[in-house]
Amino acid sequence: IKQTASAKGARLFGLETMQEQLGIFQKMDEAQQLLLLKDTLSHLDEVSEMNRQLLAAYRAGDLATIAAEGMRGMKEISDADLRTYLERELITARNHRMAQNMAPEFAQGPALVAVGALHLPGPDGVLHLLEQQGYYLFAISPR
Repeated sequence: IKQTASAKGARLFGLETMQEQLGIFQKMDEAQQLLLLKDTLSHLDEVSEMNRQLLAAYRAGDLATIAAEGMRGMKEISDADLRTYLERELITARNHRMAQNMAPEFAQGPALVAVGALHLPGPDGVLHLLEQQGYYLFAISPR
């Protein structure tokens, strides 16, 4: 991707740091981390199917299914407070931070931006947040 983007004159840039990503889990206490691990392991057999459905929805440009599958995964977290925290910090807050970090990069010219599919849909999704900033967005088909 980097070579293709560079050949077309686009720049690649980071939207967040590894510290920002890992900081979400570091803020959780040990009991919350263990609970998340137990919940994850208890649903491990469903992950492959969920990933298959997410990939199919992504390829079809089906943002509603992407959002639904992502929320299905979140609903499997047994503790409501932990689920709320993770939805807010892993998805919503990161979406806002990423959309905000894109603006100065876009002002410098063409850029390639890649984010996980779960960050695209919804009123707090990156696509909507960029539209609110005045950007015109359109889908492109992968080859």
